[in-house]
Amino acid sequence: MPAESRFALFRHTGTTGVNPGKNTYNGIQHKLILLASLLLILFCCIVFVNAIELLGKAFNLQPGYCGEHSAAIGTAMPETLIPIIAILFTGGKGSRDVGIGAIAGAPFMLARSRFSLPAQRSLCIHSWANAPRG
Repeated sequence: MPAESRFALFRHTGTTGVNPGKNTYNGIQHKLILLASLLLILFCCIVFVNAIELLGKAFNLQPGYCGEHSAAIGTAMPETLIPIIAILFTGGKGSRDVGIGAIAGAPFMLARSRFSLPAQRSLCIHSWANAPRG
C-alpha cells in the first residue's frame, strides 16, 4: 500500500493541501475531538476501576490487593502484550523490531519523563523567585 493512501486519513487538507480552498477541520472541531477523546478516556478509567472493585468483591480479595496488584497488572497489560503479539504472532523483521523497540523503549520513555519533572519544577521556582517585584 503506498504511503500516501495509508496516511490519507490523518492528512490535514487546508488551503494548500489536496483540496485547495476547502478546509476540512477548523480549530473548534479539533478542540471538540480532543474534548470528546478526553471524556472517553475518563469514562473508560471509571469503568476499569469499578470492574477491578467488582472482581475483588467477587473473589473475596482485600481492597489493598485489588488496588496494588490487580490495577497494576491491568494498566501494564498493553505495554506487555504489544511486544509479545508483535514477536510471536506476526512475521518478519519488522515485527521483531517493534517488539524489541517496545521492550527497550518503554523504560527509557518513563525515565525521561520522570527525570524531567524535577528540572521543570526547579526552572519554574527559579523564574518565579527571580521575577521582578513591583
